[in-house]
Amino acid sequence: MSSVAPAMRANPVREKLRAGGNAFGVMAFEFFTPGLAPVLAASGAEFVLLDMEHSGVTEQTLDVYRTLRDEGRDNVGIVIQSYLRRSLDDVRSLAGMRPTIVICHPRTRWTSC
Repeated sequence: MSSVAPAMRANPVREKLRAGGNAFGVMAFEFFTPGLAPVLAASGAEFVLLDMEHSGVTEQTLDVYRTLRDEGRDNVGIVIQSYLRRSLDDVRSLAGMRPTIVICHPRTRWTSC
């Protein structure tokens, strides 16, 4: 059994920020809007985060994320709430996509992984 982890995919936004540049992005709370992805793409956004903190539609949000990633939109991330019982399973279900995940807990600040 190999102990070598697969390489992480490139993160152009992080690279740009580390080089002292700026990145423009959107954190979407209400994303069940027809055509959200093309509108965001046309806006020039370099990244999009789908937030589920105030969402009663967690599974639908994960489906939207999967669809966007399947369409080749690697600049889309998802915010997972750490205090939900299902969160670890949600992260595991996305692991094969090499996702961009932000873990959030009500008592702490954002933690990105």
